Amino acid sequence: MAELTGEGATGGPAEPRRSSVATLSLLLLIALVFLLELVVSIATYRPSLGLRPSPWEFQVDLLVRLGANSWQLVFGDGEWWRMLTAPVLHTGPVHVLLNGLALWIVGPRLERVVGPAWLLAVFVASCIFGDLVSMLFNPPEMAGVGASGGLMGLAAAALVLSARAGSGSSLRAALVGSGLSAGSIPTVIFPIASGATVDHSAHLGGALGGLCLGLFLLCRRTEPAGLRPASLSAQVRRGAAGGC
Repeated sequence: MAELTGEGATGGPAEPRRSSVATLSLLLLIALVFLLELVVSIATYRPSLGLRPSPWEFQVDLLVRLGANSWQLVFGDGEWWRMLTAPVLHTGPVHVLLNGLALWIVGPRLERVVGPAWLLAVFVASCIFGDLVSMLFNPPEMAGVGASGGLMGLAAAALVLSARAGSGSSLRAALVGSGLSAGSIPTVIFPIASGATVDHSAHLGGALGGLCLGLFLLCRRTEPAGLRPASLSAQVRRGAAGGC
């Protein structure tokens, strides 16, 4: 893991310089899956049936065929793979664009702190937590898709890890700002922009997953590289960070 290259304004860590390969890979995967959804939707679109106004509006049956999850499908039929496919599916352009924006806001900043492997781990675990809580609180036949559970997990992890950054440092400001901004997109902005009903239980589950992994990373004996002091003098000024 790369070390920091500078200090924040108050002696705490500055934002580390690191590539965003995991974030970009997730964005590419989501974009490719959405393109697949669109191709299948166009191929099966029948205007004469009047079931949907355009091929951009994805029907529930199409999403289920492509990998949406529900309690009945996952636990009743044993199709566990849906817990990994549902998070990369989306209901339409507004859904995928806003989730992509949220990922681009929080992903690179968190990845520079924890590295690509941990970013992917937080995202996947939070998606699964979100899936489980969603299926627990919703009707068994209700299908769900979307990356918002994983996004809420990334946002929660960013907020938790900001506690280890120096007070007033640019790193803390970046983590808090990106966490709050990304978290507000699926919970507030998407419902307003789309008028759709959102599954807040999935958001809650994803946030809990990110909170748990964020606390684990915060309390590890070895800090994530992005939270290590830039120099010994910076560490002395901050005081040695105690374990939890």
